[in-house]
Amino acid sequence: MKKALLKNSLKAITKNKKRFLSMFFMALLGVGFFVGLTAASPDMEDTLDKYLDNTKTYDINILATLGLTDDDIEKLEEIEQIEAAYGVQYKDYVIEIESKDYVAQIIEYNENVNTPYLIEGRMPENNTECLIEQKFLEYNNYEIGDKINIKTEDEEVVQKELTIVGICESSLYISNERGNTNLGTGTINCYIFAKDIFNFDYYTTIYAKVKGAEELEINKKEYEDLIEQAKNKIEGIKTRKRRCKIQ
Repeated sequence: MKKALLKNSLKAITKNKKRFLSMFFMALLGVGFFVGLTAASPDMEDTLDKYLDNTKTYDINILATLGLTDDDIEKLEEIEQIEAAYGVQYKDYVIEIESKDYVAQIIEYNENVNTPYLIEGRMPENNTECLIEQKFLEYNNYEIGDKINIKTEDEEVVQKELTIVGICESSLYISNERGNTNLGTGTINCYIFAKDIFNFDYYTTIYAKVKGAEELEINKKEYEDLIEQAKNKIEGIKTRKRRCKIQ
């Protein structure tokens, strides 16, 4: 029976060589495509994990309706699972570049957390300099050396004219969306990193790093469990005076 089946199969293949070769190569292509997809996913996750580690991206983000203070940072760092906590200030403003208005989210540059990835130029050294995102700069044909004017009477902004000294991208903005705002058209056009530009008496957000998280791969269950444990501890010290959001 086996010999007869094999003989008939060989005859069928011989009579239909073109059809057999077409089906063979289609199956081979499908297998190759599947293997490629299977191999690409872990590589992409590994690349993302290394990028987030290299840019010191936060593990937990704490927001509060009335802002946050150094006391909040101290309380967070008392939690065993928290390695470090950093208060950061940011705010949306209308900016002007070469007589054109845009809405920008201006973020305090902090070398310890969420460090922008420098593509060209250098990091800001004082409060007259800034980094700006690559896509916005290229789309509008702006370049390093151009001036940015922050259009506000807000006294909490200590420097209203900035010089672009670097082009960057940030792990805080993985997607193309920059978020919504109450200014202008309601959409943020770009993000800017500036050093020592604000004079707030509060932090807009606190970014926390969790002990042992850097050694784990993001999106894996071990990492998610570790972060969830730390979040539960933070929930335990929230005050009733302010509404806090933990991300």
